[in-house]
Amino acid sequence: MKITVIEARRLAIEMSITDFAGTTSWCERFMRRNGLCMRTKTTIAQKLPRKYERKIIEFHKCHKHEKEAVF
Repeated sequence: MKITVIEARRLAIEMSITDFAGTTSWCERFMRRNGLCMRTKTTIAQKLPRKYERKIIEFHKCHKHEKEAVF
């Protein structure tokens, strides 16, 4: 967020806008108005639960019987 504020201040000077404070709260409101957010890209993926393949197969078997009963 700090870099956004610094860049906004630089642009204000460049555009001869003298009454621009460029505070952190201004940046937060600007980002909210424009649908922006600060997110960090993760490098660690979520781990699958143990024995997930068996659980998926059991789930499908269970719901297959329910589906057949409906039709």
